[in-house]
Amino acid sequence: MVLWVLDQSPACHRKLRPRGKVTLESIILRDHHLLNRDQTFALSLFWQSRQEPIPAAHLQLRVEDFDEDYFKSDGCYFVSERFRQAMALGPSTVRYFDVDATWSAPLPRSKNYQIMAPLVEDDVLDWKPTVEFFTPPIIDSPARDLHMRPGAVPKHELFTDKNLQQPVLCTDALAQRILEAGCTGMRFYELKSYFRPRQIFRMLHGLEETLGWDEVNDVEITKPFEPSAE
Repeated sequence: MVLWVLDQSPACHRKLRPRGKVTLESIILRDHHLLNRDQTFALSLFWQSRQEPIPAAHLQLRVEDFDEDYFKSDGCYFVSERFRQAMALGPSTVRYFDVDATWSAPLPRSKNYQIMAPLVEDDVLDWKPTVEFFTPPIIDSPARDLHMRPGAVPKHELFTDKNLQQPVLCTDALAQRILEAGCTGMRFYELKSYFRPRQIFRMLHGLEETLGWDEVNDVEITKPFEPSAE
């Protein structure tokens, strides 16, 4: 069984920012697009603790050419209609919340975004010490890698692990459906390298490895992943 970490791609993350010079304001606008964020912040993770009715998220995404099918903002996971159709998951696995994109540019408004909330947890992951240097996921903690425990089998296609509220995890079959549908904006990272600077991720036909970002041409640098002979 192969699992992947479902996350936003670096290109999508950069595309969310306003055009022009990078300023503190542009960085803030890149990560916050909800006009009523005080009511909906982290909705997709903590909705079960809310007692009052949940209002529609007021999305203000003014990047004219933004047409990604998956992105993260204000602590929420936004998915397009095409993304939801590709996942084809039932209401016992995932819940969707309404998004009012009246304040967005025409192209992102046409994507019919909703906020995705994974409903289920599995217990399949553990940490494994590593001698390789990388930035730990927790400050002042020893370097560790995510891995599946031997014999662990997830019961769901999309879920979070009971020991880690984030990240969102998915099976290889679900990743394949989403990639075959031509969805964009997301990335499926290998568990072991997820918290490392050079990550390995799944494409439709094979694996790629991140090498960094070309600031001159504003593009990500990747290469086909070549497993080492260990």
